[in-house]
Amino acid sequence: MVTVSNSQRLLRPKAACQKLGVGPTTLKMLVRNDPTFPRKVAIGRAVAFLEHELDAWIAARVKERDARLAA
Repeated sequence: MVTVSNSQRLLRPKAACQKLGVGPTTLKMLVRNDPTFPRKVAIGRAVAFLEHELDAWIAARVKERDARLAA
């Protein structure tokens, strides 16, 4: 994990997998196949994800689920 500022934390892929509860293959599939999934941020040769964007993506999935259940 790399901290950019107090409000923006960068999560390397391993930490992003832990946050999402998925494995590295699933993370790669989400990056490639889900246009709503947050884009990677390049840090030199490494990549990371903005934690707040992952949080927003998770919240959107929960909102979609709740809307389907309410219908």
